[in-house]
Amino acid sequence: MLAVASQNLIWAQRFLEMERLQNLSEEDRAAEAKVVDLDSTEVECPACQAAFNPADQPTCPGCGLRLAP
Repeated sequence: MLAVASQNLIWAQRFLEMERLQNLSEEDRAAEAKVVDLDSTEVECPACQAAFNPADQPTCPGCGLRLAP
């Protein structure tokens, strides 16, 4: 837990977000930004980038990540 004076709240939030982003690799930042459309006929797994149809197979064939609505 972190205690911050109310007048410093915005600054603290921005600082923590900046620190979090600096500690992520480019690959991790790209993965964080991915969106999976479960209504699509083909999706890309956010974990391993394997392509599959979530309606036919809710579990990624590449890594086993379960994508379910």
